[in-house]
Amino acid sequence: MKSSSKVRTFCSPGRRRYAPIRGHPPARVGRLRGHRHGRVARAGRRRRAAGNIAATFEQVTHAYQRPAHADWPYNLYTMVHARSRGACATIVGRIAAELAPLGVTEHRVLYSTKQYKKTRVRYFEPRRASSP
Repeated sequence: MKSSSKVRTFCSPGRRRYAPIRGHPPARVGRLRGHRHGRVARAGRRRRAAGNIAATFEQVTHAYQRPAHADWPYNLYTMVHARSRGACATIVGRIAAELAPLGVTEHRVLYSTKQYKKTRVRYFEPRRASSP
């Protein structure tokens, strides 16, 4: 089946969404062994512009918005990957410098303490029977 036929099949009525999926960048750059963190910013009304800037960094694999709350005023989240905490701090500093002209100056850094699950997602492969 040609690629164009596959696309038409995926976009047929009844399908809610069709989107390409690319590999997760850290899998391609080597082992990062737990040296990743979330950076959260208090971006206010400039969150869309700030999110677009943060997303341009190759070390950022996720950039998304969540509602702010009275006891947690942060609304822009990014997931930064690096080989060490020092490297993460350098990247966070670069992101902060890029966001400062927008007035986004308040942020927190959250490091993971434990990883509960990490599996590679396999798309479009036949299902395997479960072992008893």
